[in-house]
Amino acid sequence: MSAKRMELRGRIAQSRRASLGWLGSMVIPGNGNTAFRFSALHDPQVWPGMVLPATYDAVNCLVLLGGFSPEAGYDAGRTAAFINSFQTGSGAFRLPGMRDEDSFKRPDPAYTREYIDFHATNYSMGALRSIGSRETRPFAFMEPYLNRGGLKSWMAKRGWDDPWMEGNAVVNLGGFYLAMMEDGVAAAAKRLVELLDWLDEIQDPGTGFWGGNFATRKELLFAFAGAMHSYHLYYYLDRPLKYLDRITDACLSLARGELGGVTSACLDVDIVDALANMHRYGLRRDEIETLLERKLLDLLDFQNPDGGFADESPADDREARLRFDGWVKGYSEPQGHSNCFATWFRCATIGMIDCVLFPGDTGAWTFRNTVGIGYFRRPA
Repeated sequence: MSAKRMELRGRIAQSRRASLGWLGSMVIPGNGNTAFRFSALHDPQVWPGMVLPATYDAVNCLVLLGGFSPEAGYDAGRTAAFINSFQTGSGAFRLPGMRDEDSFKRPDPAYTREYIDFHATNYSMGALRSIGSRETRPFAFMEPYLNRGGLKSWMAKRGWDDPWMEGNAVVNLGGFYLAMMEDGVAAAAKRLVELLDWLDEIQDPGTGFWGGNFATRKELLFAFAGAMHSYHLYYYLDRPLKYLDRITDACLSLARGELGGVTSACLDVDIVDALANMHRYGLRRDEIETLLERKLLDLLDFQNPDGGFADESPADDREARLRFDGWVKGYSEPQGHSNCFATWFRCATIGMIDCVLFPGDTGAWTFRNTVGIGYFRRPA
């Protein structure tokens, strides 16, 4: 191993320790280490709704880094009870104080509510199951999607003019099907197959992505970000994914261009996830490793002195604000500050790169066992 690679391994270990320390500093006092602030700027008394995403982000990250343990002061039972306190009667998890009129994804309020409910529920489920727990209530909200007509109606409503958003919706729905399928719900298994058959039919053969006409680089970028989420269903099920060569070509092109250096926490984890999995399939390994090594260096340099990570640098746009996805008139804070969301996403990004560049280190990372950001199939 080269001296440069050895130095990188040491820096990864140092970054992990720093992130664990920062996450510990986000614990809200007086609750038995079960709840977290979103960032040092977040006042939980003023914005209690953000405690849920802060907590599931922090828990997922602590599990990833091997820091969620009784020895570190964390109790799985109490933490699960706290996260489950946000579950509604329908089985969906919701942020207190988030009103439909303060959110926006599409003009149809039901579409917006579904998107946000899916998002919060997927990541809550991921955190719960990562610590060996489960949701308190069944997913009654899934009833309309368990019959063929309900799924067909849902698929017909997808707005592929925004493939990034639709990729989130697809992986979230698919993740709920997987959870129910593993609990023995036969209808969930049938609908999941139909969902994936539909994706196979409408996948673009030129890029391996979904949606858009890819006339501009921005359209290609948004289609890539959405596709990366849907790919998780294929990885999880070992289902053949079509157009791997085209996917690899497109992702390498984006990694050399728009996604070179440090971008947003979402886009960085997306491009590394895609490239790490193309590497796992045996495609363009030398090129991928070169790009991932460069990305790793950039990410390690981007870590804040406090040990956490920001979503974006404030230097990119000093007026930019970070918000919970879809909560347009809700909580926001200026970019550049360490927060639980970005720290988890960026630690997962570093973890995937580590597993590619240093296969012997794969056991050091505990990636989530449900699909969505933070899920990763380690190389064999």
